[in-house]
Amino acid sequence: MSSQGVGVRLARKEDDRLVRGRGQFVADIRLPAMKDVAFVRSPLAHARIRGISIPPDQRDSTFTAADLVGVKPIRAVSGLRGFKVSEQPPLATDWAILIESIKDNIPKRIKVDHPPAYPELHEGEGALAPEYRFIRSLQYKDGEPYGIVNVHLARAVFDRDPEAFLTRPALAILASFTDIEVQHAYQTIVIGGASVQTADLLKIALGAPTAECRCVVIDGSGVAIYVADITYRSEVVRLHIDLLANSTPASTKAAPAPRTAMAATPK
Repeated sequence: MSSQGVGVRLARKEDDRLVRGRGQFVADIRLPAMKDVAFVRSPLAHARIRGISIPPDQRDSTFTAADLVGVKPIRAVSGLRGFKVSEQPPLATDWAILIESIKDNIPKRIKVDHPPAYPELHEGEGALAPEYRFIRSLQYKDGEPYGIVNVHLARAVFDRDPEAFLTRPALAILASFTDIEVQHAYQTIVIGGASVQTADLLKIALGAPTAECRCVVIDGSGVAIYVADITYRSEVVRLHIDLLANSTPASTKAAPAPRTAMAATPK
């Protein structure tokens, strides 16, 4: 038998320490102030994470992507021809961040005498549902007014749990229905100024900066089942944009729009 090449017998260098119980693994390493970490992963491949629930007694030691501002995604790069560079965030992002940031809000309904029957849909925002339920509320977090929400919710969705939709953030309830296929979810943001009514409700100065958000959720059949126009106090919105997310060292020309994560979080 050849002494070189594939299939040649090689003397194992690690066996001695392993059979004598002297092997050292990552779990054996202990350093001062070191802490263990466990990652919770979805058991389903390519699943959409609709929400993250953290037990109150574990909040100080449990982290989601919303807590990792500034942490860059894991980037796979290779010099092989045809290799496509990919990025993997360390934790779930986007939809899960949004749901996590609003799920504990406390909405107080605002009576509307003549609510609009249907939302005004823009291009790319799906088709109208046969009927909608309009809900207007002032949402609170930690006892402070947080945002004014005007939402059209498809009647078929609203009727599944009216009490929950009227007493809790509607988007968080919608996300909890695992049998509803969400085909698209969009959110846009524009910086505006507080009107007289907005300033009074949010307890801010007239003309103070506000974040005007529009959130649209489209189901698997292309119907807009959730259409919301939300006005946030400007200090509770954090906008993080990775300007180089789609660039390469060789060129930054004709790059797609940068990836953006937006979460409404109290400051």
